[in-house]
Amino acid sequence: MPALSQEKLYTNHQRILNFINTEINIYIRNNSGSCEVFPAPFSVFLFADNSKYLEPDISVICDKSKIDNKGCRCKRIPDCRPI
Repeated sequence: MPALSQEKLYTNHQRILNFINTEINIYIRNNSGSCEVFPAPFSVFLFADNSKYLEPDISVICDKSKIDNKGCRCKRIPDCRPI
């Protein structure tokens, strides 16, 4: 079996992320939800001093007060749900 190139893996990964992102957005919209979906790159800061952060493939943020121009500021993991 031939090895897959990094480009092919990246392309497939992006296709899957796009599909998941779209499905989550459709679900939220159809259920009158207020959450927002952010694909990477989107920083999820875990501590107030910005010492630790994640960049998950997809983040669903339901508390808009935690969103700023640099990403999402969480006080604890359940505040922001990276997927």
